[in-house]
Amino acid sequence: MLDSATVLDSLDRLEAAARRVPYTQHFLTQVAVEQGVPAQLGYTGIKELLVQRLRLSGAEARDRVHGARDRVPQHTHGWPPDPRYALVAAAQREGAISERHAAAIERGFAGCRKKITPDDAEVLEDILVTAARSVTPEDITLIGKKAIEHIDPDGTEPKPDVIAQARALDVGHQDDDLMTEFDGALSPEGRALLDVVLEKLARPGVNNPDDSDAPVDLADPEAVRAAAKRDTRTTAQRNHDALVTALRMAVASGGLGQHRGLPCVPIITLGIDQLESETGIATTATGGRMPVADALRMMGANPKYVLVLDLASRPLFLGREKRLASADQRIALYGAEQGCTAPGCDAPATRCQVHHITEWADGGPTDIACLTLACDAHHGRVTPDTSDFPRGWETITVRDGEYAGRTGWRRTADPSGEYHVNHTHHTDELYRRALERWRLRQRDFRNLWRAEALRVQYEQFVGPIDDDIRSILDGPNGPPILESHLAEHDADDAWRGDESAGLAA
Repeated sequence: MLDSATVLDSLDRLEAAARRVPYTQHFLTQVAVEQGVPAQLGYTGIKELLVQRLRLSGAEARDRVHGARDRVPQHTHGWPPDPRYALVAAAQREGAISERHAAAIERGFAGCRKKITPDDAEVLEDILVTAARSVTPEDITLIGKKAIEHIDPDGTEPKPDVIAQARALDVGHQDDDLMTEFDGALSPEGRALLDVVLEKLARPGVNNPDDSDAPVDLADPEAVRAAAKRDTRTTAQRNHDALVTALRMAVASGGLGQHRGLPCVPIITLGIDQLESETGIATTATGGRMPVADALRMMGANPKYVLVLDLASRPLFLGREKRLASADQRIALYGAEQGCTAPGCDAPATRCQVHHITEWADGGPTDIACLTLACDAHHGRVTPDTSDFPRGWETITVRDGEYAGRTGWRRTADPSGEYHVNHTHHTDELYRRALERWRLRQRDFRNLWRAEALRVQYEQFVGPIDDDIRSILDGPNGPPILESHLAEHDADDAWRGDESAGLAA
């Protein structure tokens, strides 16, 4: 019986209330530790108390203990010191960020706290907390990585000897059921190759050993969709079946065919500056990352599927007179867009279709500047006719401003009419926007302090502040106007003092 506005308002208020709860949970957990409650009740520690008393999972109890250690004051002797992440704690207590936001910020600090100065750590925490008020926890992870790259540039590039030492694949013995356990750690090159296999062979309905009618021809979309509806395997089971299939074949044999019009090989993107210096991190179309040294080694086997970007991160112009994009155009989009361009979508490039920003039926050319990437979900929601599909999307090429040349998306039901670009695949943009929000917040704090100081000065030297003066002070240009009032008042006082001195003489 609630209208849409009431539902949205209720969701906002409920979320804010729910976000305040974890801080209280962490606070009481720390109080229990300081009062020795676990030992009083016969528990071996606070984690065991939380698991058995509150029926938490081991992971939940561990996170609760970490939150108590890092985000609440430690009451020892004398005045309690601030928690390790005081700004995170304050934002949680306010209900502005969630537990996942807080965990993402802490993970960002985990690998760099010993490498950066306390001052840098304080600024970094402020930047991430400010950003968390506006972006998702996943975006916070990306912003944190980019910030650490700026703070500690020497520590961002993986060391080849560390990668070589850490790579491993442990294959266990067969048990009574003839099953074999294995685990290990993949090198960047191994991860890039595995991503290609899973993108092609681990889709629902593909390579299902329990389905006698599973499609052999993966280019038949109707057969694949029908098989996907019958597929009850878990993601882990599908990954296993894909790996078995890949082991029967050789990636280099070409037996994997094509995926979205391109051969199933790793498509690597790197900048011209990285190519010349042979340093930095290259990316793959599946969202993976690898040292440029590994990328250059792989380029020797498949130089056709390497995309080199210029210093502006844009590929060369590629035009086409046919409706379907060429393989070269798709590779160019893989490097430039890196994934779906719909705002907030994190789908990698390999799960996207090539979309005409202006529909082909409406005269849109198949030129690289007129194409973009859109995942299946967003591509199906784009419609040029807003009257028939009011809940869809419209796309344009942004002509002006900072993101000129990028694809802008707008919900046709959005009354603001604003077009937005996707920053999820461009961590430098997320980081820059986070810095801008942080600087605006710092400016607002300075303005508040300045206005309060002027208020005290005005009352001291001029007199009580009436409603007219208060409305001026609370306005956007309040402090400069009030400062001019005070300057005029000081000038009048100086003139009166000179006149009085002359009369006395």
